[in-house]
Amino acid sequence: MYFLHWQTVLHGARFASRKFKSDNRPDGTEWMQRLDTAESDPLTRMLIDYLDRYQFLGVTREVTAALTGWLRGQWNLTLLGRIPKPSEVLRMQVRGTRPVTTLCESQRMFCPILDKRDAFVFLQHDLEHAYHFFSDPALHRMQRRLFVLLTAVIAEGAFRSMIHDLAFRNSFNYLISDMNTHPLHSLQYLRAILVEHFLRFGGGVASGRLTTRARDSIARIFHSLAMEGHFTAFEYAALRRLADGNMVPTDAGVIEAALRRQSVDTVQEMALAGA
Repeated sequence: MYFLHWQTVLHGARFASRKFKSDNRPDGTEWMQRLDTAESDPLTRMLIDYLDRYQFLGVTREVTAALTGWLRGQWNLTLLGRIPKPSEVLRMQVRGTRPVTTLCESQRMFCPILDKRDAFVFLQHDLEHAYHFFSDPALHRMQRRLFVLLTAVIAEGAFRSMIHDLAFRNSFNYLISDMNTHPLHSLQYLRAILVEHFLRFGGGVASGRLTTRARDSIARIFHSLAMEGHFTAFEYAALRRLADGNMVPTDAGVIEAALRRQSVDTVQEMALAGA
């Protein structure tokens, strides 16, 4: 209902268009009246029907797919009335959920939220991430597995010496809370922000060359990921080449296969998440 209310406020009568000519034209006022008086189960069915049969102005298909998946009970999303910290989002993703933030206070609804224009755009951003977290079951499992491994390596203190670097901290927070993509891309991104950090603080920005000490530091982090993930020697070699920036074409498939294995059980996942 929050979603539909925002659409009608922002776009008026143009808030939606029908997908099928046999359907009635959308009427925001009538819809909200019907929704206000509907009980729980009929309300859910009504919302799903609207989302399935109408296209909403300025809203991507990922947003409506996430809403319908949530309403049908297929996707485990967590409704929040606040913006969670990156570490909290990481723990949620380990547990197999993602936040959806709705900010209803009048003084915040139309103000910028982080880097988003307003609360409604921020809501859509959360729903798009939900789509990329849940829409592909195999990718979902791999993402969760990587988040489990990152949680374990963070707990070891592997990134403690780098967090004082604001640029690294911001990029790392993005990785753990706002990057729902193929885990191989996430690992490459992790290497990139580590390289940038060590170039800044190792004096190598001009030359673009890492010191031996910096290369060893990056290698240790990826070694920890491999150990926590119980990578085989073959899989570890592929991950090490990624860490060194020397991947060969077959390495991507090897690393993906390692992340597909379900060797981290639910009990360990929940323990790492602090549940």
